[in-house]
Amino acid sequence: MNPVFIKSFLQSRFSGVLPANGLGQYIDISAQESLIPLLRRPIALYQYEQRVASRLGYTWKVAPHHFMRCKDGYIFASVVEEHQWSRMVEVMGNPDWGRDDRFRDGPSRLEHWNVLEPLLGGWLLQRTKDEVLQETQAQGIPFAPVNTVKDLMDSPHLQARDFFAEVNDREDGPVTMPGVPYKFSVTPPLAPQPAPRLGEHNREVFCDLLGYSKCELVKLRETGII
Repeated sequence: MNPVFIKSFLQSRFSGVLPANGLGQYIDISAQESLIPLLRRPIALYQYEQRVASRLGYTWKVAPHHFMRCKDGYIFASVVEEHQWSRMVEVMGNPDWGRDDRFRDGPSRLEHWNVLEPLLGGWLLQRTKDEVLQETQAQGIPFAPVNTVKDLMDSPHLQARDFFAEVNDREDGPVTMPGVPYKFSVTPPLAPQPAPRLGEHNREVFCDLLGYSKCELVKLRETGII
């Protein structure tokens, strides 16, 4: 890519604050933060109506590869390898049913999922999502929390990275919005801005970009064209 273009892009995006020595800089990019803006509708729904969006699941060819309920919500288990299942049985205290031939491998566990699910549920429902994660991930067992938008906005990890930013909307007041998922060691990113109002940037668009005069802009407004 043209280095002149890169420099121009960075100057336009980051207030012209570039390293004076011309050297590169360390870029800290978060995979989680890069994905969160894809939740723009659920985040807006929670922000403005305090509603939490729902989700759907699916069944794979082995089990457990399911969403399951804990004490305070749902968690996803992807125990697809036999050594993971053995560790999971150990974490649960080696119950007698863990040696049941119906649960000897992934396909068999899926075939008898209607029997296995309540057995796992008896253990999960006694624990919070965080407690399950602490116990299973310490043993290399793939579990992940099913986070609501509220969980994300309360996440200690995201708070520690200052990901969410408060923007003062002129009509709606303070609104929490996702920030940028990357951090440069030298160049600070632009602060998030509220969504533009209808016609808010007419002068920048018509005059600065399209070359209209201010008088022409006034006429466009007076005639109702804009």
